[in-house]
Amino acid sequence: MNFIFDIDGTLCFHGKPVSSDILDVLCELQNQGHLVAFASARHCRDILPVLDSRFHNHLLIGGNGAVTYYEGRVAGIRPIPEKVFREAVVRLDRCHASYLIDTAWDYYYQGADDHPFLAKVDNLKLAHRIRLEEIDQPVKILVTESSDPQRLKKEMETLGIDIHHHSLEEVLDITAGGVDKWNAVHDFGLSGEDSVCFGNDTNDLPLFRQAARSVLIGNHPLLRELATDQIEVDEQFDQKLIDKLMEIAKLKEVSIDY
Repeated sequence: MNFIFDIDGTLCFHGKPVSSDILDVLCELQNQGHLVAFASARHCRDILPVLDSRFHNHLLIGGNGAVTYYEGRVAGIRPIPEKVFREAVVRLDRCHASYLIDTAWDYYYQGADDHPFLAKVDNLKLAHRIRLEEIDQPVKILVTESSDPQRLKKEMETLGIDIHHHSLEEVLDITAGGVDKWNAVHDFGLSGEDSVCFGNDTNDLPLFRQAARSVLIGNHPLLRELATDQIEVDEQFDQKLIDKLMEIAKLKEVSIDY
């Protein structure tokens, strides 16, 4: 079975790493022959810091499906077309936006250096902060703020790109058209019939529509309509998630002290 996990708000919270108890069970899933993968709005390089080294060669899908990383290397990208990207930058600057542009591995940032979002970018110092003219094959634009968010959103929607919304953040994630987590999973060769996904937000909808089983973390109304299982986030969350993983995988032989 393929176990596919969102990161923020699903496996970890408030920017903290995934707990060691959860990681131990995920490792046991892998040892039992299941595939464990992660699919996040984060770039792949920014997924690595919240996992431990046992998972750094696993399948990572970043940028909501724009980048695929496997066995320690970039395995695929879905870039924004050059002409569309250049027009998007014009519109971002016209709306006085602050934004991050990701390439296959490096990034460009336009905005205040003390913006809280930068605390999540390249914590392991694996990438380079590049200049705008150095950008080659941009895969995602993340807009952190602008002078006129509604105008910017309307202008971006005319470019034939995909805008991924986050219900708890006033940000826009922009990728090439047709990019989402499910398409990246499918392109990698995994089937929905053999997959169970875990997620908490709007960008997880494509996976929830395709996976044989889907576990909602929290109470997102759109995901709740599709979910086969649900876990509330409270003080017992880690143990409830572990119990659900063991139930789904039937890992009756797992014995870990918590």
